[in-house]
Amino acid sequence: MHFNVARTTKVLKIPLNVATRPWPKLTKQELNFLQNNPLLPHSIRMVIKCSHCPSLYTFEENVLAKEKLENGVLPFPDTGLFKCNNCVHKLQLKDIQGQLRSSIKMSVIMFRKGGR
Repeated sequence: MHFNVARTTKVLKIPLNVATRPWPKLTKQELNFLQNNPLLPHSIRMVIKCSHCPSLYTFEENVLAKEKLENGVLPFPDTGLFKCNNCVHKLQLKDIQGQLRSSIKMSVIMFRKGGR
């Protein structure tokens, strides 16, 4: 015995506004302030797992002059794309890098305002 069931699909339409943010850049004053305050982070590291295999990578975002990275730590790629050494899947890192950079910038702004 076979039954034909008519399926109706309802589509929910939700308006979505997407706002892009400018790349977080530190001003010369913010960079000078950061350089003269050892309490503030100059760099942030993040461990990122490939979404297609178990490979892990440690990337570092450094807003001051390029310092030598420790063994096994990678700089974020200029293009924002990193190819996994194990499965060759391309990881898109530009948004993550921008969020880290923005965190450093916000730390500087809050510290300068006295909001330690």
